Amino acid sequence: MCSRLDLDGLTPEPGLIEGVTSAVPIPLKVTVHKVIDLTKDPVQALEDLIALGGINSILSSGGAENALKGSIKLREMVLRAGDKIKVIVAGKVSPENLEVLHRLTGATEYHGRKIVSM
Repeated sequence: MCSRLDLDGLTPEPGLIEGVTSAVPIPLKVTVHKVIDLTKDPVQALEDLIALGGINSILSSGGAENALKGSIKLREMVLRAGDKIKVIVAGKVSPENLEVLHRLTGATEYHGRKIVSM
């Protein structure tokens, strides 16, 4: 059984992940994008996704408008996730704030349009 993520957390949706992963003949990695930030409690939603299984990573700004503002929640999410699921810090990540975000969150992966300087 799988679930749908909404404002209240996870809602049962039988076969959602299985349907996605079985449609591709090779092993498929599943990432939940920033929808987790729209839930009432992103940390609990993270726990629910871990319990659900089949999800490799999530992109999150810790429920805030950007990763820097959500850094405390992101740190909690990274610690709770451990090696069970990868928390990818997202939300206005840039070369200017990447080092600070890394110190504040302890994350190992980051996502942003402006991370790499040209």
